[in-house]
Amino acid sequence: MSVMSDALRRYAFSERLADILGQSRRDLRVRVTLMITDGLLPPGARGPGAPPATADYAADLLIGVMAAPQQVQTVDAIRCYRALKAGRVLPAESAGIVLGTPRPRSHALDAHETAPLLPAHLRFGEALARLIEHARDITTREALAHELFGIWISRGFPVAAVQLAAWTEGRRVLLTRRYEPESGARPPGWLDPDRGGLADPGMFHTLFLPASKLIEIGALTSPPPDERTALMLDLAQKIASLAQLARERRNRRPWESFLAKAAVAEDVAERIDARDRGHLTEVSGFGSNPGNLRMLTYVPQDLPPNAALVVVLHGCTQTATSYDTGTGWSTLADRHGFALLLPEQRRSNNPLRCFNWFRGQDYVRDGGEPESIRQMVERLVSEHGIDRRRIFVTGLSAGGAMTSVMLATHPELFAGGAVVAGVPIDAPTACRRASTLSSRGGVCQGWNGVSGCAPRPRTMGRGRECRSGTATQTERSSR
Repeated sequence: MSVMSDALRRYAFSERLADILGQSRRDLRVRVTLMITDGLLPPGARGPGAPPATADYAADLLIGVMAAPQQVQTVDAIRCYRALKAGRVLPAESAGIVLGTPRPRSHALDAHETAPLLPAHLRFGEALARLIEHARDITTREALAHELFGIWISRGFPVAAVQLAAWTEGRRVLLTRRYEPESGARPPGWLDPDRGGLADPGMFHTLFLPASKLIEIGALTSPPPDERTALMLDLAQKIASLAQLARERRNRRPWESFLAKAAVAEDVAERIDARDRGHLTEVSGFGSNPGNLRMLTYVPQDLPPNAALVVVLHGCTQTATSYDTGTGWSTLADRHGFALLLPEQRRSNNPLRCFNWFRGQDYVRDGGEPESIRQMVERLVSEHGIDRRRIFVTGLSAGGAMTSVMLATHPELFAGGAVVAGVPIDAPTACRRASTLSSRGGVCQGWNGVSGCAPRPRTMGRGRECRSGTATQTERSSR
């Protein structure tokens, strides 16, 4: 199979895909992070070491962007739409699509009349990945350009379709293979009344991707691992050529200077890591740990009886050690005589090391990451005689959001807390409610366990209110 030389890695591909679709690059980066966090993708580095953008990855991300009305619904959309089952192939009903003398025809086409690019046994996600593979391969790209018309996905109901051009009864027609959910399949969250979904004709519509765009997208993907063997051999030859170039006399001095500086930088980084790791202690076996977090602590040598405890939660891309080094919490613990608990996120849970404050299972009591942190607190209380009346929690950014979660889900555990650049608990679902509110008008109450939005009487004009606890914000729109 022939492969384009400009195949991209995962995050670089998402940025190019954003440009092709006219979307925000930041929006697609967030969607990729959600896919990794929810287990649709394995975590991986950014930059040159990032995993390749395969056809399966491209198909999932494309479904997420086209089907999900909001970022937080990306994973739900992918799981629902890629499992859609192929239905009958029918001629397109729009006027002007049939080329040649029109003839009335109402029955479904036979299998032999459909294009070979679209086998009937494939689910929608598999069919989309197959088309992207054909777009990547230069030997099938031209045929795809002639036979593929485009893809459309409906957000208002879980249905998708692929439209192909084919010859039937001596003329060329546009054929549509629809993909629909199986009987009894659960709709995505924004369409499921049992999960607060509500189909709003003003918010949901059908998106169409023409064949030219899909071909442009497919040309940026990478082949499967077995097809990359030849590329790896070619890369090995390039590395050998680079080594030979470095051995040449005229290049030796700058090459040696570069290697020396790189060695110094690596040595400094290792010494800093070793120094910083030494002052925190990792504790294992503190409980069932449903959130799969690491427990790191700092307990001063002269900790007084009935001392206070501060739980410190780091932000995205940080570790417990780096956050403590930057903020000086362990220095304050020595000075004022209190213990520190520094839970740490694992990359296997979140590739950016963010606490998963936005996932349903991680902002509820007795589950996920909040339960892991509670178990850590109990371990420190029992081992060091911590005063239960003086347990506090604080965090930055994602750690600040998780601080809100801990204060809301375990109010009896903490005497107080400080949220730094974080958001309130229930913010992900509140964003969806606020979007509905802003388009319809209504009263939205949250943060206290109430998560419903009620329509606002029209007699109050076009203003809209959103109440959060005791705070009330009123937006007035001009007539």
